[in-house]
Amino acid sequence: MKKHTVPITIFVIIVLVAVIYLFLQMSESQSTFECTKNSDCKLIYSSCGCQAVPLTDTRTFLESDITCIRNGCDGRTGIVTAICENSKCVKVIE
Repeated sequence: MKKHTVPITIFVIIVLVAVIYLFLQMSESQSTFECTKNSDCKLIYSSCGCQAVPLTDTRTFLESDITCIRNGCDGRTGIVTAICENSKCVKVIE
């Protein structure tokens, strides 16, 4: 192996490791990404309450082992909405 090919080989290995590291970091950050705007979120309900979830969540209701007489998201305590905050869908009672 010629003397000048060793630094090039080391450089290529370092670049490949850096690219793999960046790819893994991007994959991890995208897995926690739920939304970019409020309209990317929705509320799903159980008999007792509700939860903010991304529109891509296929559930139509929250399963619950108990039945409640009053739902905490029925609007009696305020208007309940789902908003996007820090790339996460969150429930807000106004």
